[in-house]
Amino acid sequence: MKLIDTTEWGEFRIGDLFPTIERAKRRTLNDYSSGETPYVTNSSINNGVSTYLQSKSEADIETGGCITVNTVDGSAFWQESDFLANGSGNGLLMLRNEHLNEPRALFVCGAIKAALEAGFSVMLTVDSVRNAVIRLPADSAGDADWTFMESSMRAIMNERDHALETLFAIWDAPRHAVDTKDWAEFKVVNLFTTIVRGKCGRIGQLPDGDTPYIAASYANNGHMRDVHDPDGSFTSEGNCIAMISDGNGGIGRNTYQAAPFVGSTNLQLGYQPQLNVWNGLFLVACLDKSVERFNYNFAWKRTGHTFQEETVLLPTTSSGEPDWAYMEVTMRVVMEQREQALDLLMSLEESK
Repeated sequence: MKLIDTTEWGEFRIGDLFPTIERAKRRTLNDYSSGETPYVTNSSINNGVSTYLQSKSEADIETGGCITVNTVDGSAFWQESDFLANGSGNGLLMLRNEHLNEPRALFVCGAIKAALEAGFSVMLTVDSVRNAVIRLPADSAGDADWTFMESSMRAIMNERDHALETLFAIWDAPRHAVDTKDWAEFKVVNLFTTIVRGKCGRIGQLPDGDTPYIAASYANNGHMRDVHDPDGSFTSEGNCIAMISDGNGGIGRNTYQAAPFVGSTNLQLGYQPQLNVWNGLFLVACLDKSVERFNYNFAWKRTGHTFQEETVLLPTTSSGEPDWAYMEVTMRVVMEQREQALDLLMSLEESK
């Protein structure tokens, strides 16, 4: 985020900028039915709008085209449309100025919020807001530079519009249902040439180091912290599927581990010569989807006979074996698409 140079800005009393500062009429939520008129309250989120109501008469409605100020925390919002109001504490204040439009108001809202200090012990009043001083760009005559504020905020709004369009493009990228009619069920234990347990029962016995500790957790790919295994007796080889058999809310879930790691004893580690990062991630997705049928929980562990009978649906070769090559090619495509999406997101971050 680029810092804004405010050295040439001026100080302005809010009451001088806004000749009209008034308290909004207080309307009680329960007196109205649902409708289309914004109901603006002393909320610091969602532009202060808590819901939408049906007004009973024009006298109920406050005219839009103003800035509302929350008397509890000093947050300020631009209200484009007419609205119903309710404010706790000292109510909701409305600031009006003939120069206001959306971009100008949004610029000033930021300055107001930065200047006002409020809390439940010190409620804002009309007088305290009127006498508060905010810093704004000034023109050569020393007046508030409304033109500069508008152009600056329009540039920011254009950047955010571009960012939103990019995000929506990522979200709206075509998604295709996977055709699984030619897939087959395989026993999970038969997918691997070797299945062993993780070797570390107590993470607290190992100091910090540079070897990942993989817990029986689905969060963060199971990675809890890095530890030091002095003689390597707790370390397991990477390129495996870590299957959670018990533990902290992740029973039945799975992760792919590429590098050597120290694993919890609540993990069953599956090794297969054809496994790699791409078909490993594909397999994890299938295992996670399949395991929903087994309803594993603290009373129904993923161990013993239960684990021996667990199955998973996978693509097959013409000979009826798991199609590791297909899984790899498919996941490479998926990962390339995600990397392109991440590149777009990073470009938005760099453009700030």
